[in-house]
Amino acid sequence: MNSKLDIAIRLLEQKKIQEAKKLLEEILADDPENFVVLYNLGMCYNEIGYYNKSIKTLKQSLKYNPNNSNTLTALGYSYTLAGNNKEAGEYLEKAVESNPSNIYALQNLGGFYAKKGKYKEAIEIFKKAEKVHPLYPRILYGFALAYQSAGDLKNADKYFKKLANRDIKDKFTELAKTGLREIAENEFKK
Repeated sequence: MNSKLDIAIRLLEQKKIQEAKKLLEEILADDPENFVVLYNLGMCYNEIGYYNKSIKTLKQSLKYNPNNSNTLTALGYSYTLAGNNKEAGEYLEKAVESNPSNIYALQNLGGFYAKKGKYKEAIEIFKKAEKVHPLYPRILYGFALAYQSAGDLKNADKYFKKLANRDIKDKFTELAKTGLREIAENEFKK
């Protein structure tokens, strides 16, 4: 990596998106086929809400690295935010096919299916993700929500408890506690 790219990636890590975007655009002018620059620039555009620019840039990145699971995932996510569910689903599925253990691809595809009301498919994806990353909080939460939405409160309760019992105080612990309260209230009402 060149030093400008290192600086741009550090800026991204610090959430200084506009500064990173500007630097990445400069680098891209000198190196238009650099898929790492294109990927990171596409992510910048996504972060600031330029979904069409993000999609165009990420597709350009795929020309130079066509099976990159992270790029395929980012492209699927950009299409989701742009409201194009058909393309979003296709790219997220390609991302999982390209790398079946990519946690970001799995979580995004599982979440995509759940939002579409395809709870059975979401649960299957979350099962694959759990095998690779058994305590990843986004996956556990996705599982719990998918089961809850599908009406399987026993399994929803199981995954909310896994999240709540992690000895970590974060937003997922709080979401899990809320989910457990909702299940308890529903059971009490019955």
